[in-house]
Amino acid sequence: MRKFFHELAYTCHKTWVLLTRDMSSNPTFEQKVDIFGGHFRLGTGDYIFQSSSPTSTSGGIRYIVFLRDPLVRYVSGVLYQNKIFGRIESLEQVVKKIKDHIVNQRKNDLYMKKSLTYLLMPAQRDRFMDKSTKAKAMLAIQNLHKYNVILGMAERMPESLAILRHVFLKSGVETPLKDKAEAVFQKYGIIASLAKNGMGNHTAPSVSAVGVHENESSGNNVSTSAVVAELAKDKEHVPLMEEYIKYERMITDFAWIMHNLQYDCVMWEQSTADRTNE
Repeated sequence: MRKFFHELAYTCHKTWVLLTRDMSSNPTFEQKVDIFGGHFRLGTGDYIFQSSSPTSTSGGIRYIVFLRDPLVRYVSGVLYQNKIFGRIESLEQVVKKIKDHIVNQRKNDLYMKKSLTYLLMPAQRDRFMDKSTKAKAMLAIQNLHKYNVILGMAERMPESLAILRHVFLKSGVETPLKDKAEAVFQKYGIIASLAKNGMGNHTAPSVSAVGVHENESSGNNVSTSAVVAELAKDKEHVPLMEEYIKYERMITDFAWIMHNLQYDCVMWEQSTADRTNE
């Protein structure tokens, strides 16, 4: 998605910056940056942009969060670590490593909590350090709702891009660069026939989006989907695995509700505009 936002900003003559560290208030940054992205905590922009407010209707920051199935995200993370460290492991080795890690985590009453690294606000990180994983997950859900976050789901990339297109390219608002920006959305996976699915139908067409790929283990092409499929075969281990990721899944389930509502609103507005133009 970094490539998408970089190309969209460049096409629209906007400034896009990748944040690699936490930042405090920065008037120069606020004046010159239109879009900032990266792996940072929800609410980080509130400390950078003095005009930002979670209840602001103009001039504030709108946060965009992309999530995916927690098990897929966990497996993808393992394979990504293999890739960057040059570890060559077979499918069987990867699966065993994941199972052993989950067993060890649950023995210590630990849960997967990767999303909490980003969905808890900076001020909440230390304040709620001693709270349970469940309490933190519920707080993360509250944050998604509080900020009215734009929710993209990796499993529904065309739908997610349709929501972003609605935000960045307002219906009925024509600009000299709109056609070029439209081409960027087309390139990265949104397709014209998407609207034909209609409201309430969240099975998006299958497309090959640029820059959206499965992680693979370095050297031997062990894919995320292959590992997930292999893990699902062990019926005895599946309940433990689901227990380990249950709070991540709680967050993702809520995110799906927000995503589907946002997509339905986009499709409703589009269908209304189409009827008006007939």
